[in-house]
Amino acid sequence: MKAHMKKHYSNNYNKTVAWDNGYKCNYNEYYQVEKMEDIGMVYPSPQYLKHNKEMRETLGGGNQAYRYATNGEVEFYVDFEAKAFWREDFR
Repeated sequence: MKAHMKKHYSNNYNKTVAWDNGYKCNYNEYYQVEKMEDIGMVYPSPQYLKHNKEMRETLGGGNQAYRYATNGEVEFYVDFEAKAFWREDFR
Protein backbone atom coordinates (compact mmCIF):
# COMPACT_ATOMS: atom_id res chain seq x y z
CA MET A 1 0.00 0.00 0.00
CA LYS A 2 1.37 3.39 -0.97
CA ALA A 3 1.90 5.92 1.81
CA HIS A 4 0.41 9.38 1.64
CA MET A 5 2.74 11.60 -0.38
CA LYS A 6 4.58 14.22 1.69
CA LYS A 7 3.90 17.79 0.64
CA HIS A 8 6.70 19.30 -1.41
CA TYR A 9 8.12 22.69 -0.40
CA SER A 10 7.70 24.20 -3.87
CA ASN A 11 5.67 23.46 -7.00
CA ASN A 12 8.23 25.17 -9.23
CA TYR A 13 9.93 22.14 -10.80
CA ASN A 14 12.21 24.20 -13.04
CA LYS A 15 15.21 21.85 -13.22
CA THR A 16 15.14 18.88 -15.62
CA VAL A 17 17.40 15.87 -16.03
CA ALA A 18 17.10 13.38 -18.90
CA TRP A 19 18.85 10.09 -19.53
CA ASP A 20 19.64 8.34 -22.83
CA ASN A 21 17.06 5.62 -22.07
CA GLY A 22 14.20 8.14 -22.22
CA TYR A 23 13.74 8.66 -18.49
CA LYS A 24 13.34 12.27 -17.44
CA CYS A 25 12.56 14.04 -14.16
CA ASN A 26 11.77 17.57 -13.10
CA TYR A 27 12.80 18.78 -9.65
CA ASN A 28 12.54 21.94 -7.58
CA GLU A 29 15.09 24.01 -5.68
CA TYR A 30 14.76 21.60 -2.73
CA TYR A 31 15.66 18.64 -4.99
CA GLN A 32 12.11 17.24 -4.68
CA VAL A 33 11.05 15.39 -7.82
CA GLU A 34 7.72 16.23 -9.42
CA LYS A 35 4.98 13.61 -8.85
CA MET A 36 7.30 11.38 -6.78
CA GLU A 37 7.33 10.25 -3.16
CA ASP A 38 10.14 11.39 -0.82
CA ILE A 39 11.41 8.28 0.97
CA GLY A 40 14.00 10.08 3.07
CA MET A 41 17.72 10.07 3.66
CA VAL A 42 20.22 7.24 3.38
CA TYR A 43 23.29 7.40 5.63
CA PRO A 44 26.42 5.24 5.25
CA SER A 45 25.01 2.13 6.85
CA PRO A 46 23.82 -1.24 5.51
CA GLN A 47 20.68 -0.80 7.65
CA TYR A 48 19.68 2.41 5.85
CA LEU A 49 20.45 0.91 2.43
CA LYS A 50 18.31 -2.15 3.23
CA HIS A 51 15.40 0.01 4.45
CA ASN A 52 15.60 2.19 1.31
CA LYS A 53 15.48 -0.90 -0.94
CA GLU A 54 12.52 -2.34 1.01
CA MET A 55 10.58 0.94 0.73
CA ARG A 56 11.21 1.11 -3.01
CA GLU A 57 10.13 -2.52 -3.48
CA THR A 58 6.92 -1.81 -1.51
CA LEU A 59 6.23 1.07 -3.92
CA GLY A 60 6.77 -1.19 -6.95
CA GLY A 61 10.43 -0.54 -7.81
CA GLY A 62 13.78 -1.15 -6.22
CA ASN A 63 15.69 -2.38 -9.25
CA GLN A 64 17.29 0.77 -10.63
CA ALA A 65 18.35 4.10 -9.10
CA TYR A 66 19.34 7.16 -11.11
CA ARG A 67 21.35 10.04 -9.66
CA TYR A 68 19.72 13.28 -10.77
CA ALA A 69 21.66 15.88 -8.74
CA THR A 70 24.37 16.56 -6.18
CA ASN A 71 25.02 19.60 -4.03
CA GLY A 72 28.58 18.70 -3.07
CA GLU A 73 27.58 17.05 0.20
CA VAL A 74 24.54 14.97 -0.69
CA GLU A 75 23.59 13.03 -3.80
CA PHE A 76 19.97 12.79 -4.96
CA TYR A 77 18.47 9.66 -6.55
CA VAL A 78 15.20 8.69 -8.19
CA ASP A 79 13.59 5.28 -8.78
CA PHE A 80 11.13 5.66 -11.66
CA GLU A 81 9.40 2.32 -11.08
CA ALA A 82 8.75 3.17 -7.41
CA LYS A 83 7.95 6.81 -8.25
CA ALA A 84 10.24 7.76 -5.36
CA PHE A 85 13.29 9.92 -4.67
CA TRP A 86 15.74 10.15 -1.77
CA ARG A 87 19.00 11.68 -0.59
CA GLU A 88 22.25 9.85 0.16
CA ASP A 89 24.76 11.31 2.60
CA PHE A 90 27.98 9.31 2.62
CA ARG A 91 30.17 11.78 4.49
